[in-house]
Amino acid sequence: MRGIYWILLVMLVLLPACSRRSPFEPEEEIPDPALPGQTDLFLYLDLHHEGLEEVLAAYARGDSAVAVNLLLSYFLATDPPTAAHISYDEPALLAAEIMNGRITLEPHPPAELPSDPDWKENPFDDINWRFQYHAFRWPMALLYSWEQDKNQDYLDRFIFLLEDYAHDNFYGQPASDMTWNDMGTSLRTEHWLYCWRLFAREGLLDEQRIIDYLIWIRTQGYMLASKIRYREISNHGMFQNRALMTIALVLPELRESDSWFTTGFERLDAQILNLVSSEGVYLEPSPFYHLYVYNVLRETRALLISAGRDLRPEAFRRMEGMSKFAALILQPNGKLPMFGDCPESVILDPYRGGHPWLDYSISGGEAGERPGIRCYSYPQSGYVIFRSGWGETRPFREETHAVFDVGFKDGTHGHYDGMSFTLCSQGENLIVDSGYYAFEGSWREFFESPEAHNVLVPAGGASSRRPDPTSLVWSEGEGSFFRSAKLQFENKREWTRCFIYLEPDDILILDQVSGVFEGEVDQLFHLPPGTQVDTTGGNLLAETGVAKLEISQAQPCELLVLEGASDPLQGWYSPVYGSKTSNPVARYRRTGPVPCFYTLLHTHQGENSLLSFRFEEKRADGSLVFRIERESGYEEVSVQPGTGRVERGPVHWFKAAAR
Repeated sequence: MRGIYWILLVMLVLLPACSRRSPFEPEEEIPDPALPGQTDLFLYLDLHHEGLEEVLAAYARGDSAVAVNLLLSYFLATDPPTAAHISYDEPALLAAEIMNGRITLEPHPPAELPSDPDWKENPFDDINWRFQYHAFRWPMALLYSWEQDKNQDYLDRFIFLLEDYAHDNFYGQPASDMTWNDMGTSLRTEHWLYCWRLFAREGLLDEQRIIDYLIWIRTQGYMLASKIRYREISNHGMFQNRALMTIALVLPELRESDSWFTTGFERLDAQILNLVSSEGVYLEPSPFYHLYVYNVLRETRALLISAGRDLRPEAFRRMEGMSKFAALILQPNGKLPMFGDCPESVILDPYRGGHPWLDYSISGGEAGERPGIRCYSYPQSGYVIFRSGWGETRPFREETHAVFDVGFKDGTHGHYDGMSFTLCSQGENLIVDSGYYAFEGSWREFFESPEAHNVLVPAGGASSRRPDPTSLVWSEGEGSFFRSAKLQFENKREWTRCFIYLEPDDILILDQVSGVFEGEVDQLFHLPPGTQVDTTGGNLLAETGVAKLEISQAQPCELLVLEGASDPLQGWYSPVYGSKTSNPVARYRRTGPVPCFYTLLHTHQGENSLLSFRFEEKRADGSLVFRIERESGYEEVSVQPGTGRVERGPVHWFKAAAR
């Protein structure tokens, strides 16, 4: 399970606006800090809270020693909800590494851990490493190991690191730009609340430790509640709100708990309505972040329910819609299409149990309920999903699955991939997105750029940032589904793409550029690493495992296959943060006053190869007529781009050997 957790942590810290000022500089939401050694424990508590009557009485008569003992007994006896936290399957291995003065924050290599950190450590000059370091998840391995075997050395080291972190960061100038990072503060708060509950249950609290912990949790609460630091339009804000509500539920005795719960709940409700479309799609946009935020909301809802509360009805309805979208966007081979910041593989077990459709999709049809739709267009988010089936007539994994992306490109995690697409068929990824690699630097610029996606680009140079596509027509026909969209090129030129799914295993793409055009335009298809490419037969034949993809152009094009190229930068693939490898990219080039491409993509496993694909005519009504010959037979397909009408003529069957 470790793999998914470091992927999640890597992906959650995208270029935050981190302030380097002391958290206690004047700001209306943040009070003056409590000083180390503060002795009046009861300044921070609402002694009128239910269950504290005897504590209040002892404190009122000036018997503070009795009041403290009663408070310790109260915390030992109470059992509030457990804070959300990420656990390790094998904490002892990581704990031993920490005890030996090393830490590994994947995907980064091991680094030295000083015996007394100053919390300015930055061995790789990497924003993600610093984020993980200050989110304070890694020391939890010591605590979990102590829970298992009661090794006092582990507990002592954990307490030292926690207390040292607080004293080096919470009083005066923080040690790092990541000390008060919004996401890091949220996760660290939840980890420390878990520690609080564990220490209370194990009788490890004394008066000074209670004082210290309340100061530290309360300080983080003020940071999370701050209007200035709130990330309203990001998943980071959802974590801020969850952590704020968790403080209130785990420590309802704090004076601020009621107001913090209200703040977190109201903010979260507004976030769900703003960041999740009414159709149930998370709008950052990235399929991975959709799945991850869906699970964050599930965990948050479970926390609320444990305290006798729940999401509001509309927020819950959108969360349920998220599970259905996740079921449809997930490919038959168990991977996600890599739009935006999305890794090649995601461990899916944490997402089980959310909805019967999603369980069916995750399990390959072995559990849950078969979704009632195969092909669907999401008009608000712009995803268009095409699927040949759910394992009814062939193995589930071998179904064809394509996603055409005509949505908006705002948000931290989106790329300039308007009108790109992915294709999975016969159990393999065949047309892929290039990935994301990093969150900073020149490689980030490449992996975000149009050139790293399956789109049209002007030849001879890198494309500039593009506006969002405009959706045009969605149409469902007999054995076909049609979606068209347009996008503004530079210099007032428009690119229109018609994406037609021809059941069961073909994709027909019609690309045309309109307006004044000088020079050449390239059409790009990114293939998975290791794909065997053959261009000797006229068509491009790509073989990945047992799957075969044939790409055929109805009109003459110049074809060049690039892989691992530096000039131009092309043919690079990143399966996960910090890792890249070369991959083949088919670049088709056409020249003309109005360049166009008529392209057929045909998938199969070894039989029914594509024999020919050609453009026949343009009819008076604007329909474009194509002839497709496969080993099994041939058919005519007419497409009317303006209306989305697709007509497939009868298939004329023949045996290839008899021709």
